[in-house]
Amino acid sequence: TTTLCQHLSSLPGFHPPLCLWKHPELDRKETFYFVGHYLGMVDPFHYRMCFPLQITKWFHRAVLRRPFFTFDGCAQYLTSPTAPHLIAQAYRDAGQPPPILIACVRDPVDQAISWWNYENKAIQWGSSIGLNEWNTALRSTSYPPHSISEAIDFSKSDSVERAFRSAGKLFDRSEPESRFILPPWAMSWPSGQLAVIGRNGRFASNICRYESVFGNFFGKEDDCAKASEKIPLSTTLKFVNVIPLGLLGDTTELVKALDSIVRQAAQRISLDPCHLKMGDYMSVCSVHRNASGKSNQTDVKDQERLKGLFKTDTSELESLCGMSFGWKTSPD
Repeated sequence: TTTLCQHLSSLPGFHPPLCLWKHPELDRKETFYFVGHYLGMVDPFHYRMCFPLQITKWFHRAVLRRPFFTFDGCAQYLTSPTAPHLIAQAYRDAGQPPPILIACVRDPVDQAISWWNYENKAIQWGSSIGLNEWNTALRSTSYPPHSISEAIDFSKSDSVERAFRSAGKLFDRSEPESRFILPPWAMSWPSGQLAVIGRNGRFASNICRYESVFGNFFGKEDDCAKASEKIPLSTTLKFVNVIPLGLLGDTTELVKALDSIVRQAAQRISLDPCHLKMGDYMSVCSVHRNASGKSNQTDVKDQERLKGLFKTDTSELESLCGMSFGWKTSPD
């Protein structure tokens, strides 16, 4: 997501979202709104406070005659059991068509290891400034897990499964909810950041959850992007565009993907698409926030277990996209 958002932010008309964290790789990229970082508030109505004012958009489009767009590049939304319902409700209640949804996917084994390393570096940093006590009442005595294998077992435990099921029902209601507050046990993900080691890489399952929720909110045919405008890998999906990591390193394919996104955005507001030469606004680059350092590396057994864990889901994702990604988890 960091790499894709870097490319999108280089296009004319980009206006950044509000991020509470003044961090070079998070600021101007993601809001964290629907995973509870605003003191647990996730009211769909107030999501708009994370973006530029309507008058700013009007001024740029109507007066300056310039393009205007923004995005929320929060990677935590894909696995979140509550975010799909909240995002869909935010747009439906505002009388807006559904947003352009993009799922960035990569080899789930690499993703799990990357996330494990990232979170453990955060734990090490916390320990270095004296944060040595864990809220076991909130996360249980099993948290944090001390190895990839323990993290997988924890993510598959009955307690975590129950937490995700309970969180998924918090805002899945037919009647309007008057109090949209995400409880502490459910943020950012239920049971903690390392509870998703066995879940983040289940891309097909997570994407299909969004397809189901948005289909219920907006209908399965009329309100979604035309298949002809979707990124080629995503034409079998109604709402979600799929962008694999490998595509971001191929200039030709990246230009096609960004062109598709621009066209979908133009279609969404009933305008002719901007005829931008995408190649003029980008260079092939990858931004990997977890690339440095070699701490907490996994062994062969961990990798083999992760391969087995995600193999079925990868097969389903490749079936949805109509191609093989050549991942460690891809069918032989």
